Amino acid sequence: MSENSDLKRYVESVVANYGACYEKLIMSLIFDQDKGYDIPEFNEEPIKSLAGQLQAERKDVLANTVLSDFESFNKAVDRLENLSRALGQAEPSGEKRDIVQNIVDSYGRLIVHLRSCVEEQKSATEVDSDTGLRAEEFMVSDYKKEMERFERDGQAFCFCLIRSDALWSGDVTDVLSIIKPVAQGILSNLRLFDDAYRVDDSYVLVSLKHTGVTGAVKFFERVQRNFASMPKNEGASLSITGCITEPVSGQSLEDSIADMRKDLDVECKDVRDDYIIMSESSDLQNFLNIEEETK
Repeated sequence: MSENSDLKRYVESVVANYGACYEKLIMSLIFDQDKGYDIPEFNEEPIKSLAGQLQAERKDVLANTVLSDFESFNKAVDRLENLSRALGQAEPSGEKRDIVQNIVDSYGRLIVHLRSCVEEQKSATEVDSDTGLRAEEFMVSDYKKEMERFERDGQAFCFCLIRSDALWSGDVTDVLSIIKPVAQGILSNLRLFDDAYRVDDSYVLVSLKHTGVTGAVKFFERVQRNFASMPKNEGASLSITGCITEPVSGQSLEDSIADMRKDLDVECKDVRDDYIIMSESSDLQNFLNIEEETK
């Protein structure tokens, strides 16, 4: 039996086990609100078996990613169970809504990454093999699509350029020992329609759709908390520094990345484990500013 056949078998086992439980959970959330939720147990053995097979095939990043997806999903389910048990029918609707959204998002990420386990052709062309991030060559075409959507419909999107402080400063020279867990932390916090690209050894560019600066800050802080819980590597913490901006109409991807890198490399050269928000101006606004200054 081929490696891909083995992987497919393990993936099918995970989907069969968790799919039925997930459907039961969602149905309970819809129909059992008056009598308490029927929360099934999600056995960790199927996902551990799949991760073991991925590791055997030297697909460590993907193994860590699906384990992280499952952990995030399980934590959200536990939060729902604890909230329901503690508060009964008095549970706050806002908190419950956030938990349910977390459950849906984390399960969706798990399914997407499970699919990528057996899509070898896609993995070879669209995904960076070392990190599991989207391949860099797709950045320009993806950016053009988002900019066209922004100019047509006014749908905001945000960039977050994330710098690995340890790699950028040269404290660690083993790139993969840092960039792999950095990628894992980023991927485990992305929504289904967001993208992240490996720009170089020190930087990852995250494209957050339908999101303004406030949402991007929340994303960055989630990733920070994720890294804070990880073990240290070679004595250097997995600290990150980020630059957040909303691209403006007419701005090229190259210019946007260059501006963010300048802010991180120059303005934030002594900053660690923090973020800055960069305010962009359109060509028209820049022209008006110059006109105002010359009056």
